[in-house]
Amino acid sequence: MEAKTAKPKKKKKKAKAKRRGPQSKYDPEMHPHLVKHMCLNGMTNEAICKALKISVDTLWKWRKKYPELTEALKTSKKVAISKVEQSLFKRTQGYDYEEVEIIAENKADGTSRPLKIKKTKKHVPPDTGACAFWLKAQGGWRESEQQGNVFNIMNGVLIVPGTQAPEDWDTASQQVHEKQLELLSQG
Repeated sequence: MEAKTAKPKKKKKKAKAKRRGPQSKYDPEMHPHLVKHMCLNGMTNEAICKALKISVDTLWKWRKKYPELTEALKTSKKVAISKVEQSLFKRTQGYDYEEVEIIAENKADGTSRPLKIKKTKKHVPPDTGACAFWLKAQGGWRESEQQGNVFNIMNGVLIVPGTQAPEDWDTASQQVHEKQLELLSQG
């Protein structure tokens, strides 16, 4: 009897994955401008892909291959983030704005004409949630370090835990209020 020698098995070649859908064509004149506009309007990468009708993988491939697209994404996202940071900071401080209302007269023929413009000054007080978020994100503040104290806004002034004891908040608030009245009477 002859010993059978095992024949080496042939390795099967893996078939290349077939691409799904039509190939996306990158346009260096159009895509960086579109992406920049979308980022400035707060769109995420996923939303940009959906708007451009491409996959997230395609966007990543384009970023590697086309530096102008990468630059458009980076710079416009930085600008958008900066705008949000400014808005958040504005909320931590409180702000005034003017509300404009146009009072119109409706005519019998269905048209209307403006009679007067009413302007009202409004005030948005500081937001303690925005203050806490800002301090955590920008100042490295941690709630656990503050031993359970909370922010308090008294007469439009943020009293930060650790700078005054809670029992002193009313006194500090009264002092701030008196100073505000003094400044208003001088103005």
